[in-house]
Amino acid sequence: MTAAPASRRGCAVVGLGSRARLYSQALSGPYADRVDLVGFCDTTAHRMAVHNEWVSAAHAGRWRRAATWSRRSR
Repeated sequence: MTAAPASRRGCAVVGLGSRARLYSQALSGPYADRVDLVGFCDTTAHRMAVHNEWVSAAHAGRWRRAATWSRRSR
């Protein structure tokens, strides 16, 4: 009897400071068979653009560039 495949989970990286690349690389690399990296969230549009570029370059065709949103909610 084979085990049922685990359902995939979607994860977003919230806060794109100095450690965020570590998490982004893990979610889009070694754990990509189990987890979908669905987006990034940060108040700085530049950090969003940088992370989009990193993941897009490493996973061409698999990563759909996320929209950037730099407006803060209050």
